[in-house]
Amino acid sequence: MKTQGSLLGENAAVVLLFSLVASGQIRLRRIDGWQRIAAVLGRLTSVAAYSLGAGVQMSRTVMMAILSVATVGLAVSYTITGSAQSSSGREDEEAIKKVIMEMTEGFNKHDAKAATRMYTPDADLITVRGERYKGAAEMEKGLAAIFATRAKNAVLQTLSVSVRSIRPDVALAHVTNELSGLVSPDGQQLPAHQELSLRVLVKENGTWRVAAFHNTMLRPFGAPAGSK
Repeated sequence: MKTQGSLLGENAAVVLLFSLVASGQIRLRRIDGWQRIAAVLGRLTSVAAYSLGAGVQMSRTVMMAILSVATVGLAVSYTITGSAQSSSGREDEEAIKKVIMEMTEGFNKHDAKAATRMYTPDADLITVRGERYKGAAEMEKGLAAIFATRAKNAVLQTLSVSVRSIRPDVALAHVTNELSGLVSPDGQQLPAHQELSLRVLVKENGTWRVAAFHNTMLRPFGAPAGSK
């Protein structure tokens, strides 16, 4: 018996690689030159279209090969698009968490400007005391007054952050903080407490900014941790 083999041609190698990627047989973080699949598919499908239009008889093997390649190309395009979207989502989540940590750091420096510069000009803020501020300028002024009085020695610790994407340019963040060092109006030291805030962030010109911030105190009336 005589057997004969040959190495893959350039086009066949490209198709094989992307077939493996599309089927999940191999996983690559980045594929250099993936754009060439479009050129390969274009040539093959053009041949098929011309042949059919001219009435040229094509073997079943050749036709199935072309259809398989086209199918693989479509799957690859979805794979690449999904991977890009997933990567973008992770980058956005990290960028949002960075904004939140900058807010915490600004608070701990007792720097009202640094703690509010990430707000949009028309942002809304509701504090745990039910105070409402409108716009970054008003928030900065209000926070500066708090730093000058009941929060002179306050320290904020961010305990957890969870981010949920609503649209590519809108996200919600739930943030749990612990606040300590506050004093009452008569100068008495207040115990530390935890706060849970809901923050709405929007992406403007590639930068995430806070459009709304609603804060609430966890178990404000001394309720046991297991109570509802």
